[in-house]
Amino acid sequence: MTDYLKLDTTRVSYGEYWRWKPGATFLVLAALKLFRLRLPTTLLVPAKADIELIDPAARPPDLVAALEEPIKACRERGYEFEFWYAIPALGTVVAMGAALVGDAGTTVAGAVAGQGQDGLNREIHLGLASRLRTGRILVTADGESLFDPAPQIEPQRLKRRSYAELLDAHAAQVNSRRAEVMPVGDTQELVRELEQVETDANVARGIYVPATPDDVAKVTQKQNG
Repeated sequence: MTDYLKLDTTRVSYGEYWRWKPGATFLVLAALKLFRLRLPTTLLVPAKADIELIDPAARPPDLVAALEEPIKACRERGYEFEFWYAIPALGTVVAMGAALVGDAGTTVAGAVAGQGQDGLNREIHLGLASRLRTGRILVTADGESLFDPAPQIEPQRLKRRSYAELLDAHAAQVNSRRAEVMPVGDTQELVRELEQVETDANVARGIYVPATPDDVAKVTQKQNG
């Protein structure tokens, strides 16, 4: 049986909450954290990160269509499509990603979309990652992630930028550090590694804690409707 982790919302920092949801929503989240009131568990992530290759036809057509724009932006800059994938999490969010490789095989682009099972609250993100010879990973993203990056990540957060701007910003970083950048090699392994280092960092901070069998049963029931 897969071991799952759940989010302890009281351990997320005020800074992370503010960056994620500034304004009125932050005040609610901050008050819950202050009084150590946990939000209900609605999503469980695997303790051992993995990715599964998927057929996009098995996902909602509108979710697949939502990825057309970031994929197009990548292809316009010479990226080649590799595979469709998903993270085997439990919950009521339907998500999928597309992995592409570009910049002479040194960068993986992950175009990711997720939405509720009711088709609402859709989010689309584009992230770029390149391996460094130091063992660290250079990442450029839209800055919408809730969590602070893992220690192994060198982040470039660019909020409210277009897909083209994200791609160009990452390319500029890679070009400025060309001697440090390694070929991607195994694309699936890099995507999986990114998930694992983030998971491990959140476990170390106490943000992710083990899910109980009861948690798994409840979330699975919600997922299956």
